[in-house]
Amino acid sequence: MRARRTALEVGAAIAIAALVAALYRPVLEYGWLALDDQYGVATNPGIRDFSLRGLRFLFFSDQRDWRWFPLSYASFALDHALFGLAPGAMHRTNLLIHLANTALVFALVRVLTRDAIAAAVTSLLFGVHPLQVESVAWVSSRKTLLFFLFFLLAIFAYLGYARAAPARRGRSVVWLVASVLLFLASLTAKPTGVTLPAVLLLVDAVREPDLARQPLAFARRRVPEKLAYLLPVAFAFEMTHRLSRPSPFGRDFGYGPLEQLAILGHDFAFYAVKAVAPTDLGVFYPLPHGATSGLPLHYWGFALLAIALAAACVASWRRWPWVAFGLAWYLVTLAPNAALPVVLHDPPLVAADRYFYQSAPGLFLVAGAAVSAVWRRRSTVSRAALAVAGATAVAALVVAARAHVRDFRDTIPLYEQTVASHPSDAFYYRLAIEYADAGRTASAFRALELAESAPDQVFFGDLFGFQMRLSDLYRRKGDFAKAADFLARAIAAAPNALEPARTSTPLAYRYLASLYDAAGDRARAAAARAAAVTATVDPSGYFESTWITMAPDAAFDFLERRVRESPDDAVAWYFLGRGLALEHESERATECLRRAQELGFPR
Repeated sequence: MRARRTALEVGAAIAIAALVAALYRPVLEYGWLALDDQYGVATNPGIRDFSLRGLRFLFFSDQRDWRWFPLSYASFALDHALFGLAPGAMHRTNLLIHLANTALVFALVRVLTRDAIAAAVTSLLFGVHPLQVESVAWVSSRKTLLFFLFFLLAIFAYLGYARAAPARRGRSVVWLVASVLLFLASLTAKPTGVTLPAVLLLVDAVREPDLARQPLAFARRRVPEKLAYLLPVAFAFEMTHRLSRPSPFGRDFGYGPLEQLAILGHDFAFYAVKAVAPTDLGVFYPLPHGATSGLPLHYWGFALLAIALAAACVASWRRWPWVAFGLAWYLVTLAPNAALPVVLHDPPLVAADRYFYQSAPGLFLVAGAAVSAVWRRRSTVSRAALAVAGATAVAALVVAARAHVRDFRDTIPLYEQTVASHPSDAFYYRLAIEYADAGRTASAFRALELAESAPDQVFFGDLFGFQMRLSDLYRRKGDFAKAADFLARAIAAAPNALEPARTSTPLAYRYLASLYDAAGDRARAAAARAAAVTATVDPSGYFESTWITMAPDAAFDFLERRVRESPDDAVAWYFLGRGLALEHESERATECLRRAQELGFPR
C-alpha cells in the first residue's frame, strides 16, 4: 500500500513537471530582451571568463550592478563556457531551475504536511501559474529562480538539522552548517533570500505547535540557532555596500508616511489578487507619480485587504494551521519586495511578477490545503465538483500562462502588451526606441506621441543612453525642443551604476546648444555654449562614442560643421576621426586624427 502511494506521488510529480516543461517549451527558441538581457548577459564582459580569476572578479570586484548578484552572474558564465553566448541555452537553464524548484516545492509541502494532495496542488500552481512566467521566460530573471533554489535547499538542510539535533549532535551541526552555506548561496544569487530565518521559524512553529503556543519558550529554544544565519546576511550586506554603485533609476517619490504605508499594504494584497485573477499582467506596474493628485483610491482598498490577510493568518493558526502557515509564508517572503518602493524608491515600480515567485508556495499551499480538505470528505458529489472545477481552473491558468509566454518572444510584443495593460509615458518611450531599432519609424513617432499623453509615472530608467536615443528620435521627428530637453536629461543622468563615465563634456554642451538653436531657444543655447567653455573632456570619450553609435548622421553632421567653423577644436577633429574610422573611411580618419594630434589632443 505504501509503495503504491509512493508510486502515485512520484507519478504526480513527473506529470506536473511534464506539464510545466510543455508550457515553457517555446522559450527555448526565444532571444534576448532589451529589458536587462542585453546589458546584464549578452554584452556583459564579466560572464565571459568562467575561471577562478573570473569568478573572483564576479564575487569580489564586479561593480557593474547596483546590487550584488555574483552567483547569478557566475551561472551565466557557466552557461557561456558550456554553450557560448546562446540565448536558447540560457533559457533552457532557466527552465531546468524552475522545474527543480517545482519538484522541491512538491517535496517540501509533502514532508511538512504529510499531505500528497496539498503538495500536488501547491507545486502544480507554482509551476504553471501565469504570475510565474516572467521569472522563467526572461533570461535576466535567473536571479529569482536561482536564489529560490538555494532557499528551498537550505530549508531541507535545516529539516535535517532539526531531525538530527535531539540525538546526534555532531551530525546536526553538519546539517546546520550546510543550511547556512546554502543560505549564503541564496543571498549571493539575490538578496531577497534574506527572509529565510523567518521562514525557518515558521517551519519550527508547525513542527512543534505545542511549543509555539508558548512564545517565550519557543523564542528561547528556536531563536538562538537562527543567529548563525546572520553571518551570511552581514557578509552579503558588506559586499553590497562595497561594490554597489549609485542607482540609475529615478527617486522622484513625493508621498508622505501614511501614503507610503498604503503602498506597502497595497503590495501585500496585490499579488494575492493577481493570483486569483491573473489578468492584465506586465513587466511593469508603474508607481504613480507622487507630485500629482496622490494615491489612487484602490491603493487604500488593497491596504485594507492586506490587513485582512494578516488577520486571517493569525485567526486560523489553531484551527487551520496549514492555511496560517501558507499565509505567513506569503507575507514574510513578500516583505522585502513589498518594501522596495517605500524604503528604496528604486526601481520606481510598485510591483513586478517576479517578486511573487518566492511567495507563491505559501499562497498556493492555502489552495492545496483547501482542496485536500474537500477531497477527504469522501463525498462523491463534492469530489466530482472539485475535479471539474479544478480541471477547469488549471486549464484556464495554463492557457493564460501560454499566452503570456508568447509575450516574451521579443521586446516589442512584450512592451506592447505592457502599455496595453498599464499605459505609462516611460514604457511608451521604451517602445518607441524598440520600434526605431526595428526600422518602424512611423510606429516610433506614434509611440512618442502616445507617451506624451500617457499617465505620467515615475520615470523608469534615467540612463544616458536611454535619454540620448529619445533625444535623437525627437530630432528625427523635427521636435528640436524636446530633443534638446532629453539630451539635457541625458547629460545629467551619468555617471551611474550602469554608465560610470562622465558625459558633461564640451562637445555634449555644444551639440545641446545646436539643438536649442534649432528650437529657437536662444537663451538656453547661450547657456549651453557657456557650459561648453568650462566643461572638461572625458578621456574615455563615453559621450562622443555613444553619440556616434546611436546618432551617426547627427554626430557626423555636427562634427563636420564644427571643424569647419572652429578648425582649432582638437577634440572635434579627434572624435570625427574616430567616427570615420568606424565607418571604414581610413584616409579621412587618419587625416582627422593627425590634425587633432597637431593641435595637442590627446595629450
